[in-house]
Amino acid sequence: MNDFRDLIVWQKAMGLFEDVVKDAEKFPNTEVSRIISNQVLRSVSSVSANIAEGYGRRKGKEYEQYLYISRGSANESIDWYEKLKRLNYIS
Repeated sequence: MNDFRDLIVWQKAMGLFEDVVKDAEKFPNTEVSRIISNQVLRSVSSVSANIAEGYGRRKGKEYEQYLYISRGSANESIDWYEKLKRLNYIS
């Protein structure tokens, strides 16, 4: 593999980002919705971004650290989606 875009995990993270953008476009037009939308988009975009940045480093521990950060961002995204479910923004 010569490029991070060849990584299946990065491709899946990008697919998730696209899905979240589609969901966010359906949120009501309120201040709270804008705040939540911003947060969930930041966390989910961080997943693929950290995979890409870490791949560029390609050094064991340094790459590993970026993958841990990516996993943390994925968990944050899950938390935001739980909040969205509780607010009935998504089902």
